[in-house]
Formats: sequence, structure tokens, C-alpha cells
Amino acid sequence: MFDIHMHIIPGVDDGSRDMEMSGVMLEQAWSEGIRAVIATPHSHAFRQPEKVMERFAALKKRLSGQGSQMTLALGCEVLFAGDNTDDTMERLKSGQLPSLNSTRYVLTEFMPDVDVAYALNVLQRLRAVDYIPVIAHAERCPKVLGNAERAAELHKLALIQINAYSLTEERDEGIRDIARMLLNHGLVDFIGTDAHRMDHRAPNAASGIRYVRENCDPAYARAVLWGNAKRLLRLGEHPYLDGLLGLAVGDALGVPYERCTLEEMRREPCVGMRGDGAHRQPAGTWSDDTSMALCIADSLGTKGVDPDDVMKKFSAWNNRCQYTATGVVFDVGTTCRRGIHNYDLGAPPELCGDYTENGNGNGGLMRTFPVALYACLQMDNLDDMLRLVHSYSALTHGHPVGLICCGLYTLFIREWLSCGQGETTLDVMERAIEKGRAHYAAMGGGFEEAINRPGLFLSAQALKAKTEDQLPTFGYVMNTWNIAVWSLLNTNNYRDCVLKAVNMGGDADTNAAVAGSLAGFIYGCEDIPEEWLETLQNRKLIRLFADRLGDIGKNSPEACIDKFIGEYAFLSMKAKCPIEIGGIEYQNLTSAWLAQAVPEENRHEFVGLNAHQARRFFNQLPHREDWSETRTEALRCACEAKFRQNPALALKLLATSYRPIIYDTTGSHDNELGRCTCDGCQNQEAKNLYGKILMDVRNNLKEMPPK
Repeated sequence: MFDIHMHIIPGVDDGSRDMEMSGVMLEQAWSEGIRAVIATPHSHAFRQPEKVMERFAALKKRLSGQGSQMTLALGCEVLFAGDNTDDTMERLKSGQLPSLNSTRYVLTEFMPDVDVAYALNVLQRLRAVDYIPVIAHAERCPKVLGNAERAAELHKLALIQINAYSLTEERDEGIRDIARMLLNHGLVDFIGTDAHRMDHRAPNAASGIRYVRENCDPAYARAVLWGNAKRLLRLGEHPYLDGLLGLAVGDALGVPYERCTLEEMRREPCVGMRGDGAHRQPAGTWSDDTSMALCIADSLGTKGVDPDDVMKKFSAWNNRCQYTATGVVFDVGTTCRRGIHNYDLGAPPELCGDYTENGNGNGGLMRTFPVALYACLQMDNLDDMLRLVHSYSALTHGHPVGLICCGLYTLFIREWLSCGQGETTLDVMERAIEKGRAHYAAMGGGFEEAINRPGLFLSAQALKAKTEDQLPTFGYVMNTWNIAVWSLLNTNNYRDCVLKAVNMGGDADTNAAVAGSLAGFIYGCEDIPEEWLETLQNRKLIRLFADRLGDIGKNSPEACIDKFIGEYAFLSMKAKCPIEIGGIEYQNLTSAWLAQAVPEENRHEFVGLNAHQARRFFNQLPHREDWSETRTEALRCACEAKFRQNPALALKLLATSYRPIIYDTTGSHDNELGRCTCDGCQNQEAKNLYGKILMDVRNNLKEMPPK
């Protein structure tokens, strides 16, 4: 379970009294089945934000020092009651009260006797300013949510959280009945504990979790226990681990059944992990699909984009049995083996692959997950994303049909990362395929013939409607892509998806590996059956490379911050936030800064521009004569204004503690503002102007926090 409501930060409200109690509570939570927690102090605690942030940082440091696997994020239980409504709304809009894990979702508390009119007004006001309210411990508000029909109407405006113990351990029968009614009517979105102390509302969840699993549809149970928290609130998010474990488990399930016919699979279907079979390997053994994906994950996590390093790792796997499940290499595809052999003979990486029709096997697609997700998270430009993914496939498999399949895979991940609440897998897949068709049609070159291959750009709806007998199963890349999509669209959980792919037979391990990587990415590794994960060989190696790729420096106070993405996107100069300078409000730091370079009568023209538009407009206008001397101080003042005027951002900047901040300007080659890591720039002196300014502003905030 992922708990979005716990008063775990010591000494800031009526929750945990001290650090020792917080530690005991988190240990208890783990034993109850809780794997991620949002710390949600009451609103009044944020009258002293520096105290909250200091103790939150100390608690995270303690967890890290103990080697805990618990995920801890920050939020606030925002109380709306009577005369405090306007003030609370202003504090929320100004950033003085944080949302849940820096998302649009706000944990919204009402008093038990709140009436419908007041609750409705608050929810509508929150929606009007683009927040999504999550009603805390909704079962305690009988006038508002005690009736199923009325609750369903309010659910159109807000999401609903109930407490786990209310389902089974609550002594007040009225509260228990409302909690169960909301759950039975499908109106619950999150389960929490609202834990305060060990002697008052301890973090007990096990019986509530059991009740949900025993009384709810499996997909709904998964959503309320952790799926919604993971997808909507980004809680416990580790997409690299989700996809790599999903890939490896699918691979291992399929290994014993490789080359089986569909008829054989119908007679003796796969139902779980088993040994022996086609390759006489122990149960849980994964093959080349996972090994080559781990080579890429290890390389990206340690070297960044470096095709030569990837080929070195492929060679180490093929020739020295590294990156394997049991120390044995088996089932190496002919095209992969040939590409690695070419590299061993001295060919450069870009010339090792097969660009002919023979290069249409699935060996490039099977290992695409880590580089596809890396491209989606690290790059903004679609052309750059697909160019990177294509180049990693072409190390062994370079034919346009294979490259297109890898591109469609990447486009699905990209669209899923940005999809809206309520969108289905079918919706997202349909959009990815449509965008892929348009993109490759415009590329020309070697793609002109490939895009007309029958079956390559089938719509998601058409793929979903196919029967087993209509899907070829052996190693052609388009077959594997179609089976993976078909399996994904015809199921709603990890287990059923990969079993569907395996039970098609043919290239069962690769078909299930591709389907499993997508299903793991969507549903999370929490959805993979525990008995399968326990059987999986060398699982620690998979976690090592997933952590190396996705979590570098996340728990280390000394590690530098040099990528302004994900939780650090707010540091970017292009991040959207209001900044007022000289009576003019700009929408981002770039606009606020560059506007100071032009005559005063032109500055209002930067209002509403995004960073890219501001730079382009800046280049069209005359600049102040002293701009070269004053630009640094202007950036410093604009940056200070950004964080002084937006206290929520100031809290996030303070949470970076003493970690070095380096502005990565790769692509712009601007070694004055930051550090460029492009070839040819690495050894140039980098002034890291913006990074130093951010650290100076952080130090100033420590001395004088924003009010």
C-alpha cells in the first residue's frame, strides 16, 4: 500500500513527537505492508516552513542512513473550516501550503460536521484555480459523504481518501459503514492511515488492505491501494525498475516455452514460473532479452549516451557471461551475435548492425525499454528521442521496419508519461500509433518503403480485435510488436498480460519480455506476482542497474544536481512560475531575466512568453549598452525574486540541502551559464553562473526564509 496521509514529521503538529517515534512508526508501517508515505502535517505547521523542511530532510536522511526502502514524500493536510477559507486558499495559491508531492492534488480536510454547501464551495474554488482536491478521511464527514448518491456527485469534483483502519477496526459503526459504502460504490481513490503516533492512531493497515483485496475487484483494489498514488501523485515512482523487472519476469516466464506452437500452448498453457523446457534452465532464468537491456541500462547509468560503451558491454555479456541470470549465456540471436562479432573485429558501433531485410528480427526491440524511457525523460525534442532509440537498435538491427517498431514503443512511453486522468491504455496506444505514422511518413528516405508494410501501422483498436490465430508468433520484429500490444490491450494487469504473450508460443520469451516491459511500466512492479519475483534469478543485478540509471544521487546529500527534470524541474530557467519585477509579472525566469536587457517600454512584451519565445524575442530587440556588465546581477535578482515570491518553490530549493547544483547546458554550448557535456566542450572551463546563483539564493533563504 502507498499511504498518502501520515503525520510522520516529528515535532511539527499533533503527530509524531520525536525522531525516534517517527522511526518506530515507519518500521510499523513497513511491517503492515506500506511501501511509500506522503508526510502530511496540518496546515498550521507551515507557519514555520523552515522547521518543517529541516525535520523532513532529517527524517529522509535517517531513512537513507538505515538503508530503508521506504519512499517518503511531502504534502500537507489542508484544513478548510469557517472563517479560514479565504486565508487558506491564498496560502495554497501562493505556495505556502504544499500540495501532495508537488502535484496538482491537495489533501483537503473538512471538519466532521461540515455541510454540503460549504464543502461544495471549497471544492469548486479549488478546481477553479486548477487544483484537484482529495478529501481526507472522507468517512468522517457524514453530512457530505454519508449518502452514496450525494457522494457520487461530489466525486465529480474531488477524489476521495479513506483510512484503512476505518474498514475493519473503527469502533464507530457509522464511520465504518460510510467507509465500506464508499468503497463498495467505487468512490474511493486512495487508502491512507492518517497515522499520528504509536499511542494514537498508529500506522495500522494490514487488516484494511486485506479487506480491500478480499472485497474488491483486483484492478480496483490495485488502484486504491497504490496504483492511483503512483500514477497521479508520482509516489514511489521508479519507472526504470518497473519496466526492467517487468521485462525480466516476462522473459523468464517465456524461456521454457520458446518455439512451442500455439496448439501446444493451448494444451499445456503457462500459468507461472517453471524450469527446464526449451533451454533446460532453472525456473526464473532470463535470457538475452534482459541481458542486453541491462547492458544498456548500465551504460546509460554510468556513461550517458555512449554506443561504444554499450557494444563493450554486449561483448562482455556474449564472451564473458557478464549481465546474466546464472552465469550462463544461451539463446543468442544470430543478428545480435553477428553485430557483436563485428565489433570484436574492430568495426565502429554504427557499422556493426545489419541494415538489410535480415536485420528485421526482434533483437533491437526486445532491449529498447531503458533507452526509450531515458530518451523520454531526458529529451524534449521528438526527433532527438527517436534518433537515439534508432541508433541503439541499429547497433545490431538497423532495418527501417525494426527502427519503426522501436519508435512506436518509445512513442507509447512518451504518451503514457503525459496522459491525462481517465485515459485508457487503448487511448494512449492509439495516439502513439497515429503520431508514429505521421512522423515516419514525413521522414522519407529508407522509411518510405517500410511504412507501407502490411500490419505495421495497424490501429490499436484493430490490433485489440485480432484473435490468437491471426497473429504470427515467430521472431520478425513486427510480429513481436503486435503481440505485445495485443496482450497489453486485452488485459488490465501485469500477470494476465505476460501470460497472454507467453501462451502465444513461438518466440515466447521475447514476446513476453516486450509485453512485460510495457505492463511493468504501466502497472508498476507492485503488480507483478510476488512468487514470480521471488523465483526470478539474480534480481539484485536488475535493481542495481535500475537504481544506477534512475536514482543516481537521489538519497545522497553530497551528489550533485545536474539534471533539471522530474523532481528538480522547478530549477529550470524555463519552468513556469509567476515572477514580478518592476510591476510586470512574467511566466518564467528566462522571460523575467531577459526582459531586463531591453528598454523599459518593451519589457511588457515579454509577458506571457515561454522561455523559447522570450529568447527569440530578445534576439530581435536592442539591448542596454551595459547588459554585458549587468546581466549576471540581473539574473541573480530575477532568481531571488522567483523563490522569494513562490514559497513552495523556496521550500523545494531548501530541501536540496547542501548539494552542488550544476546547470547542464548541453546543446547550447553555453559554458558561462552552466556546464556543457557535448563532445569538444567537456574540457572547456565552465563558469556555471546559473548553478552558482541558485546555490547563493539557497544560502540566502536559509538565513532569511520567505514569509
